[in-house]
Amino acid sequence: MGDRRPGLCGLVTILAILLAIVAVADNGDTRTVRTASPPAPVAPATADKPAPTLAEAKGIDFEKFTKVDPTLPPVPAGAVKSSRSTSSSI
Repeated sequence: MGDRRPGLCGLVTILAILLAIVAVADNGDTRTVRTASPPAPVAPATADKPAPTLAEAKGIDFEKFTKVDPTLPPVPAGAVKSSRSTSSSI
């Protein structure tokens, strides 16, 4: 029968050339003009409500405040990881 590789290589080459021609010919210019619609109106920002006064807060159950423990664990030995990047590539 013979070796089919040259025929297969030629077929792949022709398909690649045709694909390249189609890609160059179809550059995305469809000549359709689209107008942008106006943006939706944005509601004005409302101011935050002020905190209730002491008189208004009567009768509301609040969680009792507990002090935070000010002692910290010892610093671990060894190198500490950093979140900063050491490379200057942007």
